[in-house]
Amino acid sequence: MIGELRQMVPRFPLWVVLVSLGLGTGASGTLLGLAAASTVTAASTVNVCGTSAPVVPGSTGSCRETFASPFGTQPVSVTLSISTVSSSGEGQPGSGVGTEALLDGTTSGMQVQIIDDSTGKLFLVGRVACYQSASTTLPASYPDAAYCSSDQADLPVATVGAGGSQTFTVRWLLPFQAGNPYQGGSASVTLQPTFTAVPAQRRASSTPPPTPRPTGGVHGRSTTSPTPPVSAASPGKHHRVLAASTTTSTPTTGAQLPLVLSRILILAGMGLVLTGLLLWRRRRYFGRG
Repeated sequence: MIGELRQMVPRFPLWVVLVSLGLGTGASGTLLGLAAASTVTAASTVNVCGTSAPVVPGSTGSCRETFASPFGTQPVSVTLSISTVSSSGEGQPGSGVGTEALLDGTTSGMQVQIIDDSTGKLFLVGRVACYQSASTTLPASYPDAAYCSSDQADLPVATVGAGGSQTFTVRWLLPFQAGNPYQGGSASVTLQPTFTAVPAQRRASSTPPPTPRPTGGVHGRSTTSPTPPVSAASPGKHHRVLAASTTTSTPTTGAQLPLVLSRILILAGMGLVLTGLLLWRRRRYFGRG
């Protein structure tokens, strides 16, 4: 039975199989590239770490931002606030093109992570609220949420030693399934750490302080000056300061997945076709293959 089936199935030369596979693979890569180009014709942008970077579906990127402690040699504790603002590409509502804010809190919109470089602690943006416009009067949802924002305040980060600084890495991803509603959209991610001075620990002394000795005047009355009060900015007090960014790195944007896959398929198809043609030539001239 198996032998009969083998006789019924035509046996193609290897070069024919390779050429056929190559043409099919190359065609698939071409179609994928055309689909990626037609999905988003206007690049979106993400503003983070003090600069901006273009994004399209399938692209990833990251940047680092460093904040120095304003308290010099004094240890500090650090909290982090994360705020985001996102807008659409100003498309006509209902058209399905350029109508959705880039960072809208959905799985198809931009995804953002913030990582504390010193501890590896992961932070996410807060709950995203979306509206029909920047006036934030009327709520809206996909695919016609033209303006979205979020605010995540006072997230505990770490305690930094004397003269320290805090560096955060921001990573973003625009999923491949992000469609035409995100065309031309934009998103801004703002980090704002707060440094709080840690009160200095006073060491207990085993020797009692000396009793002030009279230096003059009436017997039994000291003329030594009283100790002045500690000011609010002294190390013994909690003192909160919003930190300013001191170092900004240029965002690094990853490859655009659909276009990369398209090129790989086209090159693979060309390689298969070329291999098949070489085998055909060998068979033609040498009678083998």
